[in-house]
Amino acid sequence: NYGESNNYRGRHSYSMSNSSDKSKQLRLVQVFLSMVPENLLDGAFYLGLFKFSLTTKDIDFLSPNKYKSPEYYLEVGKRKIKNVPVSKLSYDIIKAALQSDTNNIYSFIDEESPIREKLWKVMDDDIADIIINDTPSKLSELPSKFHTKSRLISALEAGKSRDAKEICGKFDINQFDDEICRAIVRRNDYSCPKFARHIW
Repeated sequence: NYGESNNYRGRHSYSMSNSSDKSKQLRLVQVFLSMVPENLLDGAFYLGLFKFSLTTKDIDFLSPNKYKSPEYYLEVGKRKIKNVPVSKLSYDIIKAALQSDTNNIYSFIDEESPIREKLWKVMDDDIADIIINDTPSKLSELPSKFHTKSRLISALEAGKSRDAKEICGKFDINQFDDEICRAIVRRNDYSCPKFARHIW
């Protein structure tokens, strides 16, 4: 399995039984690396590999562990957050990965995702807003301190394709004030929740 970082044994040790075009291309990259002067093979050089159409697993194989810096994992995360070891995750990596078009929000917040616990630990208002703007229906799954009135209204206004009950169904509707209820009514959902009597 050439995708795992602990399989790196130097630029000249690469061998594969798989004769696919992909593996041939990767061999050519290794041949190229073998001709680059040692003094040029630094962290900046390996970060430059992200500019090419190599997968994160390919880059992981080609890059020596000593050059896998926070900046390296930031680039990995922007491409595919699941390929960043949980121990290497940081606020900056998670935030950048959330803002990347190549990652799915469910990779972060699914109950079985190993990233979820780390996400909860580093989450702030900026990260919460990124999640809600992308997937409004996930508001109720965020830690309760992020269940603010303004965020709920934003989720209702952003999540037009979602049923209102899917966004606010886990909240106590009896605690909603006029402003929140108006945001729900403006959506014109066929399944508008039943509000407390005082709202009407």
